[in-house]
Amino acid sequence: MPEHAKKKFDRKEMRLWTVASKSIMSRLEIVMFFSNLQKELCECKSFLDQQYTNLVGDNKTMSLLRDEHFDVGISEVIAPCGFGIFELINIPNMIGASAVGVVDSMNEFVEVPVMPSFMPSLPEATPLDEKFRLMMDRPDREGVVLISFGTYAPTVQMPNIIRSAILEAVSTFQNYTFIWKIDEDDKVPEMANLFTHRWIPQASLLRHPNLRCFISHAGLNSVLELTRNGKPAILIPLFADQHRNAKLVERRGLAIVLYAETFTKAKFIESVHSLLQDDKYRQRAERLSSLMNRKPFKLKERLLSAVEFSAMHGKIEELDVYSYHMGAIQYFCLDVIFAALSLVAISFYAVAYCTSRFLKHILNGKNKID
Repeated sequence: MPEHAKKKFDRKEMRLWTVASKSIMSRLEIVMFFSNLQKELCECKSFLDQQYTNLVGDNKTMSLLRDEHFDVGISEVIAPCGFGIFELINIPNMIGASAVGVVDSMNEFVEVPVMPSFMPSLPEATPLDEKFRLMMDRPDREGVVLISFGTYAPTVQMPNIIRSAILEAVSTFQNYTFIWKIDEDDKVPEMANLFTHRWIPQASLLRHPNLRCFISHAGLNSVLELTRNGKPAILIPLFADQHRNAKLVERRGLAIVLYAETFTKAKFIESVHSLLQDDKYRQRAERLSSLMNRKPFKLKERLLSAVEFSAMHGKIEELDVYSYHMGAIQYFCLDVIFAALSLVAISFYAVAYCTSRFLKHILNGKNKID
């Protein structure tokens, strides 16, 4: 990536805290940011030429890959360049993987069209080092609250109302330890029960039995880790898939979702109090964790089975979605629309005809009387 493009992609340039909102218009700025960045990358001919030379134009590497005679290729669906490479090196079977839910832009690749008529593995936790273990196991505290807003939302740009609400919560719940992941250049007032770090072993902390609450931005990894480890959460989604992720967890009853544009200290303090004092959130979180961790077919087993199945059978026409083969009339529901419009037209005609006959009958009756 060109240096000037890297600079524009800097997380501090994205200003995620200032554009976080449920409103479509308020998200326009971040959408335009990514749109302009993509446009700039596409216009960098030298950059694209270099990538082409390094990947496709490297005949030696491509020849070595062809000679391996791979049975299956696996690539990320959201950026499907890998499948073009698979085609060039003659891999007959391909598997698409996605770190997020399947979005509309992926539907064409997986041959699941967007129908106009309806809407259709995580790293293992490692043992904590001595420093974090002592924080988590303090006998004079009732538990631990973990605060982390991911990589792309700098804490130095956090709105003052959210920052002050967090500090007030730390001050209010002094019988709990708070661990907060902040930026290197951020400064937070020192408090007896608050520990700030530039990096945290998030998966391991969420796995610890003394962790009582997780305050996060609802990034996909964070949501999967908190549900897998059975921890209740307060989620403040900022952009992209985070709003959807937050709502999915809230629907299961193990999280409270707050939005930046309606955020207040009172709501935040009340939410922290609810998660720490009301056992229903913990119980629901533990139940969902049990369902995820004890499901009959493990993720690794499913992946291996899928790869073996694909290598053995190739493209499976029996699993094709029928709607992919629909004609224009069926796909756009033109037959249904025509039938509906015909029914409406017939109804209007019938009403108009009956009204006309009725009025004519009345007028003829008056003429006879005259």
